[in-house]
Amino acid sequence: SDLSKLNVRNHVKTLLRLEPALADVLIIVSVVICIGIFQTQSADPVGIFLGIFQSFSVAIVIAAIMGVVWARFIGSLGGESLSYMLTLGFLFLLYFIVEHFKGSGAIAILFFGVVLANVGTIAKRFKGPLHKLLGVKVDATKFALDEFVHNITIELSFLVRTFFFVFLGLLFSFKTLTPTVGLHIAGIVGACLLARYIGSTVFLRVNNKDFSTAEKIIIHGMGPRGLATAAMAFTPLNAGIPQTELFPMYALAVIGLTSLSMTGFVGVAERRTGSKPAP
Repeated sequence: SDLSKLNVRNHVKTLLRLEPALADVLIIVSVVICIGIFQTQSADPVGIFLGIFQSFSVAIVIAAIMGVVWARFIGSLGGESLSYMLTLGFLFLLYFIVEHFKGSGAIAILFFGVVLANVGTIAKRFKGPLHKLLGVKVDATKFALDEFVHNITIELSFLVRTFFFVFLGLLFSFKTLTPTVGLHIAGIVGACLLARYIGSTVFLRVNNKDFSTAEKIIIHGMGPRGLATAAMAFTPLNAGIPQTELFPMYALAVIGLTSLSMTGFVGVAERRTGSKPAP
């Protein structure tokens, strides 16, 4: 949703932008951990932990190194029109390398994006200590992504998001929508909405900010699932885990119903206030 159009204060919009990003990270990490536990097939908790730790460590180390290198390379291109395609190809290479070394490709791609988005700030903040430690001067401006790359990344993410949602829709079949599946969907969606309500209630009670009634309603309702849910729905099936064929259908139902719920909450909140509050 376009948060800029919401009738809430700026700090609430910032909160609503950060929360889904953190939630998506938790979704990806949780799914990867669960798949790692299943594939380990070991009753030894220490062995399971070491296996997951190794997979994550390999992914994070390789992604961090390649993220810094790629940010420097993209910075030297100076807004080359095909730099986003080079980045996409580099992601496939990164995924292959990490998987080859028994790391988690999904975590590597996730961390690579984090590094790429923040490497300019990191280089600017630590250029002094790096110069003292390594004797190398760091020019932070050469690591910063320009506006062109940022905009093309947004367009590319829109393309990927559209692909996953269309693919989910193609997999949805009313023939498989049995009463049992319907009950499962209702239970999953109900659990998502309940967890959102409990989490947001605890946050509002702990936080001392003076939220208006409309802002509280929006915080309660702004919990739709999105691209991370769509992408992770296919991961267990691709990993060869049995009885996960219906996960994409569950994901589509959760995305659709939580989005409808969000629309209802936002509609109620917008009717409660007439003019935009001061920032």
